[in-house]
Amino acid sequence: MSTPVDDLAPGSGRIHITLPIQEASGSATARGSVQYPHFSCTYPLKLMSTQALQPGVGCVYNMGYGGGMVDGDKVEMNARVDGGATFCLLTQGSTKVFKRRRPMTALQDGTTSSTDELRPTGATSILNAHVGASSTLVLLPCPVSPFRDAIFRQIQHIHLEDSSSSSLVLLDWFTAGRPGHGDRWAFSSYLSDISVHVQGRLLLRDLMEVVPNRVPYLGPYNCYATLIVWGHQVEPTIAYFRGAGAQREMHPCRSPPPLIWSVCDTRDGAGIVVRCSALTTEGVTDWLREVLDVLSDVCGEDILERAMGD
Repeated sequence: MSTPVDDLAPGSGRIHITLPIQEASGSATARGSVQYPHFSCTYPLKLMSTQALQPGVGCVYNMGYGGGMVDGDKVEMNARVDGGATFCLLTQGSTKVFKRRRPMTALQDGTTSSTDELRPTGATSILNAHVGASSTLVLLPCPVSPFRDAIFRQIQHIHLEDSSSSSLVLLDWFTAGRPGHGDRWAFSSYLSDISVHVQGRLLLRDLMEVVPNRVPYLGPYNCYATLIVWGHQVEPTIAYFRGAGAQREMHPCRSPPPLIWSVCDTRDGAGIVVRCSALTTEGVTDWLREVLDVLSDVCGEDILERAMGD
């Protein structure tokens, strides 16, 4: 259970997940259940731990309140994974980013009135994560869906402490908004800033800012995803994407294909960065469900089913 503590700022969370080595029969050792030496959060951040079927795996939902983030919200989570544990961080449904509020002005008669100008604040989400030796961090959230006039900033700093045994799976994706409500590419801005350090050295930085009113045409695709996979524990997943990418053939098309994707290596050769876009969010979801099946050995089939909505 998540228990708020006094020394955390509003919207903050702190998680430490580790895996004690337990004695098994004879002189062998076995992976047991994960432990959380620290697990706390404060409103509007809401965290909930759930049981994972696979030994050595812990799963936490970043749930939030009201199914999304409102203008002015700022949440910041600090996570540490060590002791050989695998930590899976999921969300329950898409992260909705609601439109910015209009400032209220006090009138002489005691009432208030809203102005036509929108506040430039927006919503911010920050993750600082440290992954120890023989440990794995798996980030498989649902997509971010910014509504009309919304501003969203997402900053993720990942520190892999051991170049030979720390591992990472990071999924970052967003949609065009709510096409059914006329909110297709109607948000003000979406910023994603991802940095991955290995033993204190910067491995990669992925910075993307989408400002629809500066780009006359963002279609035809309505969902974009970035997937970063790095480290020894996820080598089968890396090998799968490299093999699938090498077999792909490029052909001229009269109309945009329903889904396109590409893969490239990180500069140290120990990981990959995958990009994907599709006409629909369901198209990306179905593709992820298929290609990430190989991760079942890392985090368990139950975690993948929860993440991909099976």
